[in-house]
Amino acid sequence: MRRIVENAIGLAPNALDNALEVGQTLTDKIQTAAMGGIVGMPTFSGKEDKDVNDWIRQFEVAFIVSGRTEGNIGGGICRQNKANVAITYLGIALQWYNEEKERVAANLVNWCDHNDDRNLKSKLINRFTREDVKRRKILSFLFL
Repeated sequence: MRRIVENAIGLAPNALDNALEVGQTLTDKIQTAAMGGIVGMPTFSGKEDKDVNDWIRQFEVAFIVSGRTEGNIGGGICRQNKANVAITYLGIALQWYNEEKERVAANLVNWCDHNDDRNLKSKLINRFTREDVKRRKILSFLFL
């Protein structure tokens, strides 16, 4: 089971071998193993005052610095391991993720720049970009 979790979220082999310390959760252990105690992944709450695009940029930098593998899907441009790791940092936005996953009857397993029903990154942007930001982007595009 540990090998499955390690592989699914891009950890090095045997990173989860040692027993949990007193008071340590499995999530803590995974984060510690993944970041080597150096870098923490930001959590996205989904609250109105949070910018999803800022969180995505921070998450992608932290993902790279943590040394995790991205895991191409079928040799393509989508990154499955990155999507799996992102899911664990959704905070209260995880409720939206679970509802969306049930609605489309498919797992949101891709992390790339194109829009489809399995692409977590684009679904997050579409759902959590504030309306005023969307309007500003549309207006700036119209007046180029």
